[in-house]
Amino acid sequence: MRDSASILLVDDNEEARVTVARILEMSGYGVVQAANAKSASALLKDHTPDLVITDIFMPEGDGFEMLSELRDRDPKIPVIAMSGGGAHNGLDVLAIAGRLGAKKVLYKPFARRQLLDAITEALA
Repeated sequence: MRDSASILLVDDNEEARVTVARILEMSGYGVVQAANAKSASALLKDHTPDLVITDIFMPEGDGFEMLSELRDRDPKIPVIAMSGGGAHNGLDVLAIAGRLGAKKVLYKPFARRQLLDAITEALA
């Protein structure tokens, strides 16, 4: 495991974001948090993470916009997309995120082990 890896965590649900951040920090990762894609974009101007974990549905810029920006900015940064929304208008949003470049996808709610395994695989 790359204990020194820096992770940008983007989720508008504060409770979920804080819980995931705590798991990551307890596992040895450095974590920077953003409540939406707009805030994450501002953070990316000064900070290049080793990994981005982003929710899909958020106000002020969604996870698809985050994937697009990261692909343009630095396509080497792996992204894990997560969502509790599943299907939207009959489309599997996480499958779409995978096609847009997310290395891994997580359906909320997910277990701690699923999260840590996805991070290990995305950083490999």
